[in-house]
Amino acid sequence: MAILLLHFILSLLHKNIHTKKVVLMTAFLTLINVFFSFIISKVFPVNRPFIHHSVHLLYYHRHSSSFPSDHSIVTLTIALGILKYNKILGIILILLSAAVGFSRIYVGHHYPLDVIGGCILSLLTTYIFNKTLEITIYKNKRVSI
Repeated sequence: MAILLLHFILSLLHKNIHTKKVVLMTAFLTLINVFFSFIISKVFPVNRPFIHHSVHLLYYHRHSSSFPSDHSIVTLTIALGILKYNKILGIILILLSAAVGFSRIYVGHHYPLDVIGGCILSLLTTYIFNKTLEITIYKNKRVSI
């Protein structure tokens, strides 16, 4: 989210309307994904690994549902949102998102399927959002002809 905020501030300084749109759409999609994650975690509650297994936690975490991983959802959604408009930054953020997912497993807060589930949710909603946006833009251009 800090990257989105920085991107938005830079767009304000340079008065770049395209960058503002990218940031706002990515933030909107991130909020949608976090909402879906909340619903999924209530419907399919999964205890965190440190509850049932002997895991040496690097730092404390509350005892909430671990599926899907919110960190994976947020970081990958932002990366995919930026990838559509800036390939190099998007690829760097995807690699950082993968590192975040791995770190969540390493510190004992998530199972691998929690991270994979978060990535799948992020990929699906981003794809559907982009296709819906393309169809809407295409229809609007056809109407205006």
